[in-house]
Amino acid sequence: MATFRFGNRIGGGSFGVVKEAVRQEDGLRCAAKFLLDGADDDDKKRFQREVRMQMQMDHPHVVPILGKNETANPPWFIMPRALMNLCDYLKSSFGEARHGYSTISLVVCNTPMRTESFIVI
Repeated sequence: MATFRFGNRIGGGSFGVVKEAVRQEDGLRCAAKFLLDGADDDDKKRFQREVRMQMQMDHPHVVPILGKNETANPPWFIMPRALMNLCDYLKSSFGEARHGYSTISLVVCNTPMRTESFIVI
């Protein structure tokens, strides 16, 4: 089983925080998502569902899960670190929008999401 060294916070959302991580065996730069302290049962279920659904996906544009520990306190999962999120990609490709890309709301699986929630690999 791979071992990881966790670093600084690089992002977060409503029920999780994302930190830098490095896979010790080969130096691969990764991102580790941790469930927030004090998460309620609904947040825990969402976190577990996110892990389960992401592990089932096999597509070149979906970041794979490299490892997980759902029994840790707090639970976490590891994925390769993405180059940037969708908001940053849009800004670098098309410049600043008049109202800012962070206000764009996309709908995926009937769930509104901000551009910061999507990553570019």
